[in-house]
Amino acid sequence: MITINRNNPTSGEITSSLTNSTDAAGLHFDGTSGNIDIASPPDLGTKFSFEFVVQADEWETTGTDGSFLIDFYSTGNRFYLGNIANYSSYNMGIIDNGSIVNFGVKVLDDLKVHHLVMTVDGVTVKLFDNGNQVGDTLTISASHDIDDSTVLKLGIDQSASTQWAFNGTIYRARLWNKTLSQTDVTSVYESASLDFADQWGSQTKVIDANFNSGYDGWNTANTWATQTNTASAMQLAASAADQYCRNSASFTAGKRYLVEYTATALTSTVVFSTHNGSAYADLHTITAGSNSFELVWPSGNGLVYIRSGTTTSAVTLDDVFITAIGCVSDFDFSYANPTQSNIVRNRSDAGDGTAAGGVVQITPIDQLNVDKLSVGGTTPLVGIGLAAGTAPDHLLHMANADGGSLLKLQRTEGNDGIASFNIGGGDPGFNLVVSGTSGDFTVATGGAERMRIDSTGNVGVGASSPSSFYSLADDIVIGSGVGGRGLTIYSGADSSGYIGFNDTASASMQAFIQYNHDGDYMVFAPNGSEKMRISSAGAVTMPTNPAFSVKLSADQVNIATTGVATVLFNTERFDQGANFNTSTYTFTAPVTGKYQLCAHARLDNVDTAASFYQLTIATSNKDYPYTVTPKFTSDVSYMSVAFSVLADMDAADTAYVTVAQSGGTSQTDIEAIESYFSGFLAC
Repeated sequence: MITINRNNPTSGEITSSLTNSTDAAGLHFDGTSGNIDIASPPDLGTKFSFEFVVQADEWETTGTDGSFLIDFYSTGNRFYLGNIANYSSYNMGIIDNGSIVNFGVKVLDDLKVHHLVMTVDGVTVKLFDNGNQVGDTLTISASHDIDDSTVLKLGIDQSASTQWAFNGTIYRARLWNKTLSQTDVTSVYESASLDFADQWGSQTKVIDANFNSGYDGWNTANTWATQTNTASAMQLAASAADQYCRNSASFTAGKRYLVEYTATALTSTVVFSTHNGSAYADLHTITAGSNSFELVWPSGNGLVYIRSGTTTSAVTLDDVFITAIGCVSDFDFSYANPTQSNIVRNRSDAGDGTAAGGVVQITPIDQLNVDKLSVGGTTPLVGIGLAAGTAPDHLLHMANADGGSLLKLQRTEGNDGIASFNIGGGDPGFNLVVSGTSGDFTVATGGAERMRIDSTGNVGVGASSPSSFYSLADDIVIGSGVGGRGLTIYSGADSSGYIGFNDTASASMQAFIQYNHDGDYMVFAPNGSEKMRISSAGAVTMPTNPAFSVKLSADQVNIATTGVATVLFNTERFDQGANFNTSTYTFTAPVTGKYQLCAHARLDNVDTAASFYQLTIATSNKDYPYTVTPKFTSDVSYMSVAFSVLADMDAADTAYVTVAQSGGTSQTDIEAIESYFSGFLAC
């Protein structure tokens, strides 16, 4: 269930609003099954933000359906953002551990592109639209347990229910493990890029020190005189100024971090510091209680210190956590391409802004802005050049009352390439014209017609009336009857050019004509295999043409003086096509045609008293006899009789050879060595 839109919107149409999308590409969610599943939901903490560049195609205002943009879920706990349907007058809202609250505004119901940000600061939730806070500020429970989520969906609820499927386009989605301020929201709205400090938030704490089983790295380099660990906390006793304990974890200059801690038994001044190579640089003065602060790490030493300010400085610390904060997940849907992969790339995965990993689209969702412009509503109709008061009746309805081009694309600079592309006009350049009267489709260059497809589907190249020729060969007509014309198949010097023939009976080629450039020969293959070859010298070979030559395996003796004897040709010299039967001594014509047949017999013990000897080629259609009368004065040892005939034979007709002797007393023999029967298809 996919909708595809084009990739290059016109200036001011979408681009001006899509401040956080690389090239205005996005994913369209169809309101039924399309969704994205994030298998490992990120840990966002208690202070976090959602950011979307989004456009709804539909916004529920009746019934019980809704539209979820995002849904964090675990058994018993949940946090989502979306249209809460009839529970809240169809306003944009959230659910936090079962409590449904809404901002009192719908925001996306105008079906326009919006930059939407929701921020959570512990118990306070705000909604920003296109850089400005809108609706009510909400108060929720402090323990929403979003970090316990095992399921995270985009574009649908956690159960993938059609009832809660989003219908529209998400161009970009970013998740933050920090509460974006008004200044932050303005910045991300105005620029798609992220400040270095906010690239990239991490789900893993850089320092995770609860001191339950030791110092958690805070004792790697100590000058603090008394450091102890009791009651799952770290005690630093007063002794001298500028004492320190240092953690082994390192930090990146210019990156933003969240520092959380709990301090008790605080006396005098204790600070979080770093070292710039020559002196300490203080980051934060510790105060009693549970506290947190954000900072952008300064240049210089990437290590963190806890340092005493005076000789009386002391503190007990617990739950010291330092986390890289910023954008945890950055889904720029311009990278999405379901024809290649169902993975949606996450720019934050590689930690450097590249798309190194991603999450899975449960139902492949096609990019918008690929080849379709959607203009409002579920059935967008666009009219161009229509008369006043005329409504468009097609998706794109264009009219030109003066008979000129309906569509013209023109290149105005330079003089190379296509100057213009016109539909419905006769301007010089490249023209496509559909005739309203004849129904013909013509292509013209330089203002002159070059190709025509007529109303019956016949194609003329340089021929304006392709249907005026032989009806079975009008599909493509080349030439106008003036000058020489031709068709060239241009192939490689070591390859072949083909003309193929096919039908609905098979997906493979039924017949073809081939010219082999390397061997310089032409092949004709009427049933998909070679039947005739013409060499470069003009020699014609037909490797499957019927042809045979047979002989006797032994002398056939004692031919009777009366009657007709079939010559027992039972041994093949060759039988091209396997059409001769050596058991019946008969050739069977495989196809109708003219066959050149030749019979030769050597007769031994010839009787001069015989009236005649007759050698006959007998076919189904006609017998072809050849008679010889002995003229010898005395009996001779042998006599040879031979003749050939061009016989007219139908398919399945047969041919064989007989010998007859009339008169005389001796029993004539047919000698094997010089007797044979041969033939081939002549035409």
